[in-house]
Amino acid sequence: MASEQWAKDLKVFLVPLASASSSRRGLWRDRLLAAGAADVFEAPSPKLAGLSHAVLAPELTRERLDSWLKREAIQLNPEAWVTTDWLIACLARQRLAPEAQFSWPPATSAPSSPAKRQGRDEGANTSPRKASAAHVAATSPTSLSQSPAKRPHTAIEFGDASPKTFSPSPTFRKLAWGADAASAKPHQDSGSEVEEVPKMSAFNGQLTPLRERLLRSKQKFACQRSEPARGNNHELADLFSRMQKHYESLGDGWRERSYRMTASLLRGLAFEISGPGDLQRPELRRLGKKTREKLLEFLQTGKIGRVEGLHEDEATIALNELQGIWGVGLTTARRWHGMGCRSVADVRQRVKDGQLQLNQDQVIGLDLYEHFAERIPREEVQQLFEAVREACQGRFGPRLRLEACGSYRRGKASCGDVDLLISARSPEEEFGLGSCKEVLGHLIADLTKQGFLTHDLKGSKWHEGDVSTSSACYFGVCKLPEKETYRRIDLKVHPVLEFPFALLSFTGSGPFNRSMRLFARRAGFSLSDHGICQANHARGNGRGQRLWTGPPIDQHRFITEKDIFDFLGLAYREPWQREVDAQWLLETGTDLSAAASMPETAMPETAMPVGTQPEVVDVDSDSEEKGCEEISPAMLIRLAQLVVAKCRSLHADPVSDPSGSAYLPQIRQMSDGQILAHWRIWRCPLPEYQAAAAQICVSRRFMCDTLLLRAVRQLHLAGTEELKQLSAWPGIVSVAALGLIDFAYGLGDVSRAHAQCDVMSQANIFQNLMKVHGALEEWKKPLFVLSLLLLRQLVDPSTATAKLAEVTDRGLNCPQTQVTSFSLLLLLCAQRILPDQQQEQGSRQTLLTCFEHFMDSHKEQAMASAFIEPNRLYWAKTAGRPGCPEWLQNNVDAHAVNWYTALLNSTLAIQVPHLPVYWDSFAPPVVDFWEGLTEEAWGHFRANFGRRWQGIPQLKADSPSPIRRKDLRGGYLPHQPPRGLDRPTQQLGAVMNAEIAPAGRFANEAVNPSGSPEVRRCLARYVERFGFFFSKAFFVRRCFEALNGECKPEFAGARAAMQDLFAQYRRDPQARVPELVESLEEYCYKDDMFVELDVEATSHFLQWLQLIEP
Repeated sequence: MASEQWAKDLKVFLVPLASASSSRRGLWRDRLLAAGAADVFEAPSPKLAGLSHAVLAPELTRERLDSWLKREAIQLNPEAWVTTDWLIACLARQRLAPEAQFSWPPATSAPSSPAKRQGRDEGANTSPRKASAAHVAATSPTSLSQSPAKRPHTAIEFGDASPKTFSPSPTFRKLAWGADAASAKPHQDSGSEVEEVPKMSAFNGQLTPLRERLLRSKQKFACQRSEPARGNNHELADLFSRMQKHYESLGDGWRERSYRMTASLLRGLAFEISGPGDLQRPELRRLGKKTREKLLEFLQTGKIGRVEGLHEDEATIALNELQGIWGVGLTTARRWHGMGCRSVADVRQRVKDGQLQLNQDQVIGLDLYEHFAERIPREEVQQLFEAVREACQGRFGPRLRLEACGSYRRGKASCGDVDLLISARSPEEEFGLGSCKEVLGHLIADLTKQGFLTHDLKGSKWHEGDVSTSSACYFGVCKLPEKETYRRIDLKVHPVLEFPFALLSFTGSGPFNRSMRLFARRAGFSLSDHGICQANHARGNGRGQRLWTGPPIDQHRFITEKDIFDFLGLAYREPWQREVDAQWLLETGTDLSAAASMPETAMPETAMPVGTQPEVVDVDSDSEEKGCEEISPAMLIRLAQLVVAKCRSLHADPVSDPSGSAYLPQIRQMSDGQILAHWRIWRCPLPEYQAAAAQICVSRRFMCDTLLLRAVRQLHLAGTEELKQLSAWPGIVSVAALGLIDFAYGLGDVSRAHAQCDVMSQANIFQNLMKVHGALEEWKKPLFVLSLLLLRQLVDPSTATAKLAEVTDRGLNCPQTQVTSFSLLLLLCAQRILPDQQQEQGSRQTLLTCFEHFMDSHKEQAMASAFIEPNRLYWAKTAGRPGCPEWLQNNVDAHAVNWYTALLNSTLAIQVPHLPVYWDSFAPPVVDFWEGLTEEAWGHFRANFGRRWQGIPQLKADSPSPIRRKDLRGGYLPHQPPRGLDRPTQQLGAVMNAEIAPAGRFANEAVNPSGSPEVRRCLARYVERFGFFFSKAFFVRRCFEALNGECKPEFAGARAAMQDLFAQYRRDPQARVPELVESLEEYCYKDDMFVELDVEATSHFLQWLQLIEP
């Protein structure tokens, strides 16, 4: 029996590490104290002596705990070391659970013993589940101790060219290995029989590309599988299915859907999850943090603690028992549970005491609860069937046909109820019988008179006197004269033309029917127990109700169930083959991308032998790429491995690039002494520069690099010679581009990919991709091809569609925008192929990665606002007037960028080349002008930048221009124009016709003490605007709100990471966080509505994280 004081006299320490977050610990502490615990500690305390339990996260390692105990100077000697699953089980059962089942660590005891630590070192290379085989065997019938050793934490294992370690998508396999459509065999399960050729053409011969692709992928639908194969990871998937059923019974739709999708995904994997490294594979990229934690827990212990307590969850047991009463759903069961009813006996007592009112169906269900709960043997179903058949024979003669449906027709040994389908044998005989409801009315009267039917249930749709030609249905209770048990029975009468559809529907199983109806709906039809019609989506009468209606299909052609299968192009399945596990439906909406992207010649993973010779790429006959060169799968896998290996080398020297590959040309390196000497000669600090540097609060290491430059650099260095071979193959660019377009839009036809246009711009996507490729330098072209090939493995179709639309939009402009669009694809590819930082290195690395993404975006915005936007305003006020050529806008953009380079040259004397041509406004953000600066040089830059600050000018149409006309009288634009030109338009025109000046001329002009003071003041205004973006108040607000709000997909995980790190920050004595403050929002905001940010407190937290400087 559960006790309200089950935790009496317990003294518990909740170790604040790993997944034991502050919010969870606070909840556990409150519930333990309410259950009578003597004391509960969430953080280190001098009162930790005499502990009864130390509760730790199951994924917590001994090494991490030892390190934390040493750092905190704590000695723990509890009576029991248990995992958080023990606490969860105790709370679920409301009594103490046995510690032996939840001991931490799973196979050994406390971590502080030297002997135990020695044993741990000896078995360091042993699988965790091998070390705890006995414990796993006690909790799981199927031990995975024979699973392979843990693989390294890599998404693509280096040095192994097996397709198992890098599984290309089905469409990619077609392009790479050239599988022929004629030779492609549909995948058949081991238990399936030989399929007959449909006698009726699929969809009545009206095939569309969508329906053709659907027919090719029909093997993914459960209605085409004769039996549910166990597949890989079945034990793990079954655990998630149990959680799904648990939350389904509780009415928690979100968790129920999440666990259902996870179970389906695990069953559909082509590999067995055997180690933590497998969790980083791209097939599992959609799993969330908590799901990954459960998977890791299973790998380490062979069980999931959350599942262990489900069968003893009293609330779940009570709700399931109450819903077993006929006429009681989840809502009613919850209401009764809230009234104190925990069992059927409680309900009967409440009804007896007059405290609970039941309707007619519930009264019958309560009285006959034990009868309905008992399964009906197959022999008894046959006897009940014969009783109804005799009644039909006595009233209507041989004109009716009767079929026993449901689990009886599927061959089950027992049934929950009896489903009988009744129909006339022919349309002629149906005409003399009357309507379906008349037939059902006469039959019910005869069976009731005989004493066979004992109770009528209100769930029946039959009403006496309602004459109609539609079907009729009756729900009731029956009993054989010689039996004492009452049985549930359903009688359904359908017209002759509806009989095949009704027989298919009432045979089941439910998941089989849903799968088949989903297939029909995706083909443009609506299948029901009444017939099949063309499906048009319409709104129903109720809120959220959906209707699928349309012109009906002639039903005279459907004589048997097989005719329905033939019409849909499906192989016929016998009734005994329609028993489908509801959790095994990968295709019923749980992974729409898999069905949408199924190619014409999809090969199973097992059909790709390692080391086989590649075949010639076979493109559609309408394609111009017929007869391409052979593509080696091993080479592509090798390239992918090199890319991963190089992308993970995030700490490479940012300036030692011997190939000179990055977007920036080589920046000449200078020693600190040379920089100081040059500084003293050329640098004359001006008052105009004295504000911006003092405002910059960002740590200098974040100003010196960006994720994009690192990705470009590492991708280029990854197998330079092998990458060059990609561009040497004729047609490889077209094949890669067409494959990506086909994947993104789900066309299923390469010829259609040739003509696919962007929805917004109506521009041909393939042609624009070819323009982008043609505008690239030679060393960039192989990277472009590789990014097209790999993107299909790393993103979903919707992401690929959006990225192609962005590239197409840019490709319509000048060649430089086409070059920039290449960086968009490359950066997306590099970002997606990087390992999951959150799982690999914890919260701090996750936040660091998100912060670098934010810095990339923020530096681009600062550069655009400080240098590009003022020049656009300048263009509107000076040159943008009637009679001025529009192409001079390019000069304004180059003017902005070159002011930026002049800033670096003038402050550090580092020769950053000016733009030799006029670039578009999209190109400059790709370039990181801080590349290559040493910390000492950056320190000099900040120290000598200036100290005066007057704010940022407002860029509105009615505001004064930040660049005054008199400041331009000297003619100092991007390159020195000829003297003697007074008007700005003449100066711009002269610049466009002038010969391009040397790279350093403009910078020297800007820093020369004898140069124009107007130019220096103009440069100071740019600097002030740029510095404002990194002032403490502005930057801290933007940074915290962006990361805490996760306003971009790149910031996903930042909020949870900051919450975890804040729990550590609270324990830092220097932080001085008030004791009443428990959450990060309470600490960082001044008001209860979380509107007014406390800049000082937030900046102190960011300084503690080493993201900004004091």
